[in-house]
Parts: sequence; C-alpha cells; structure tokens
Amino acid sequence: PSEEKGRLWELWEYEVVELFLAGPPDIHGVVEYIELEVGPHGHWLALRLKGTRNIIDDNIPLKNVTLETPYHIEDDTSDGAFGRKRWKACVRMDRKLLPSGPYRALATAANGPPSNRQYLSNVPLPGPEPNFHQLDRFTPVKLTD
Repeated sequence: PSEEKGRLWELWEYEVVELFLAGPPDIHGVVEYIELEVGPHGHWLALRLKGTRNIIDDNIPLKNVTLETPYHIEDDTSDGAFGRKRWKACVRMDRKLLPSGPYRALATAANGPPSNRQYLSNVPLPGPEPNFHQLDRFTPVKLTD
C-alpha cells in the first residue's frame, strides 16, 4: 500500500495475514468476533464484529504494533527453496477488548499481487471465492498470558 504505515482500512485488499478470534454464540445464536489484520509493510487493522461480517467497531486500539523486518523481508531458504519471503509481526491487544471465551479461531493469509493472489487458511474453507468469515469452520483455541 502507498499509505503511511499504521492503521489501514481495507487492508484485506493487500498482502495480509489475518487472525479471527470468536467467542461462543449468544442466546440468539449470534457470534461476536475480532478480525485482526497485519501486513508486511507496517499496516494493521482490527475490527469487532457481531454476526457474520457485521462490523460493530472498526477502530479497536492495538498496543505495541511491532513488525519484525517490515521493510527488510528476507528470503526463506530453510527448506532449500529460494524466492520465498518471510516476515514476522507481534501485536498486543488489551484482553478486555476480546469477546468472552471459550475461543475459536481461524488464521488466514493472502499472498502475492491481486492478479496472482494465493489464499491460505489453517483449515479448509469451502466455496468458489475466498470467504474467511465462515464461523462454523473456526477451531477451538486456548489463550495464555
């Protein structure tokens, strides 16, 4: 993105990794969840949703958004392959901002330019187009301090 590093709306349109963290359904079957996005060039976005794709807060504050090597992206040759790029991010969020547990999560990534984008997920996601908001596909996770 050409925008300055920091919070960026529609970061999902770029190369990005995303973590979705959901609580249990409420008495009406509606799930509250957090969508946390981080890009390799210092951009981030954090959203709170209640129900599938229903944003209720688009300005969640993050603490210490730190990207390790955001501009110095190194070749990953750990498995003998060349041309792969690797970067790391560390994001801290006040736990009070998370939905109540127990938690379920989904981790995803969108890699490469739009014309040749590759979508990845920690679980199979059915459908003809990428849809990371399939709450029934999120898997149980346990958070630790």
